[in-house]
Amino acid sequence: MQEIIQYIIVAAVIIVAIVYVVYRVRLAFRSSRSGCYGCSGCALKEQMKKRGKNGKTQLRKPDCFH
Repeated sequence: MQEIIQYIIVAAVIIVAIVYVVYRVRLAFRSSRSGCYGCSGCALKEQMKKRGKNGKTQLRKPDCFH
């Protein structure tokens, strides 16, 4: 009986880890569309918007990206 509980716990941990990895990969792809890679509002982002065409950010990686 204890072995079954251990297998269930291990399976649950593995499932949670897989879900987390899928979430982070999805988040990385979604935030890579923006020039700031998910930066949510620093002063450099505002400056980039002002410099870009029609308020769009530049295509190259910004200086604030590390």
